[in-house]
Amino acid sequence: MVHFCTFTPIIKSKMDPKYKEVIEANIALHSTMASDYSTCEPHFRPENIEKVSSNIRTVIEQTKAESMLDLGCGTGFLIHIAKPFLKNITGVD
Repeated sequence: MVHFCTFTPIIKSKMDPKYKEVIEANIALHSTMASDYSTCEPHFRPENIEKVSSNIRTVIEQTKAESMLDLGCGTGFLIHIAKPFLKNITGVD
């Protein structure tokens, strides 16, 4: 399956008549694509998950972190990996 990125025109204000239309189109597009992310994106391969998990564990051990903020969390790739190691995680997409 091939996915194409879409360009979202810059909407300068929520008052712009196109604002709601653009937001709804983005939600529809990404909601449709989200179910494929975990099956076709290369970072979900087991060897990549293990590498990221190892790196996250190392950083948490070195910093004694208890919380994580994941900006641009998407489907929660990092959140799912970090859950066993942290008390609090906040994801914002």
